[in-house]
Amino acid sequence: MTPAKLEHDRLQMIHGLEDLVKSMKHCVSTSEAYLTSYKAAFSSNEQEEDVKPVKGKRKHSDTEEPAVDGKRKRIAPKKDPNAPRRPASTYLLFQNEVRTATKQDHPNITAQELTSLISKMWSEMSPAEKQVRRSFLILLVSSSSVADVC
Repeated sequence: MTPAKLEHDRLQMIHGLEDLVKSMKHCVSTSEAYLTSYKAAFSSNEQEEDVKPVKGKRKHSDTEEPAVDGKRKRIAPKKDPNAPRRPASTYLLFQNEVRTATKQDHPNITAQELTSLISKMWSEMSPAEKQVRRSFLILLVSSSSVADVC
């Protein structure tokens, strides 16, 4: 590219940017004119009374404490210590069953790697095998609830 061509392109770019600046200034002045006319249209007291903020937009929660240092602290509802615990999931029972054997097979594995290995084993398990374990869980839960009643 010749220096003359390069200089010509540079000047065209400068003129284009100058036109852009003029357009932006026109846009700003138009926006300011609109804002001024908008404020004038709603400057009467009667119309200001009609335009009120919507109350009740933000829900108030009983679990909130007043703001401390500009931050709100949410209080979790207290759990009933006498409430019955939920039964373990099918995956959790499978994990407990397989963990020791897997740990013996891989003695140098970390806890995180062990969990991911068990997770992989669970995901590779066929749906039929999972259904057998779910049925066992249902049987276990129903028998334990009968034992709790007696």
